[in-house]
Amino acid sequence: MKKILYILLLLICGCTTTTENDSYNQKLAIWLGKPQEMLYKYWGEPDEQFIIDADTYEVEYSKVYKSPSFNREEVYARELSDEIMDIGPEYGQSQEAAIYYCKTNFTIQDGVVVDYGFNGDNCI
Repeated sequence: MKKILYILLLLICGCTTTTENDSYNQKLAIWLGKPQEMLYKYWGEPDEQFIIDADTYEVEYSKVYKSPSFNREEVYARELSDEIMDIGPEYGQSQEAAIYYCKTNFTIQDGVVVDYGFNGDNCI
């Protein structure tokens, strides 16, 4: 029974992925099996590096933006209801400028990219 619930949960979560995330996922998938040197040459030196074991580590690239990439503000605007927009910023919306980010991780084992992942609201 637990397996069925777990599978259903995975299917539901999988249905909520956006086209932008699918596109970014495809861009990252090409790095699987590529040497670390090639990754560094294209992406530059990572912002963070985490050791997993003697021959495996994870590198992280972080990007922070003051506005959505490629003027994608409609992606964020649709999350706010018309009622909230009518009330105005004094009721729960921050007065500070929004910050958008994307953190991209690659797992490197024996000098080869073996896995990747990303998190954020501006991964395109």
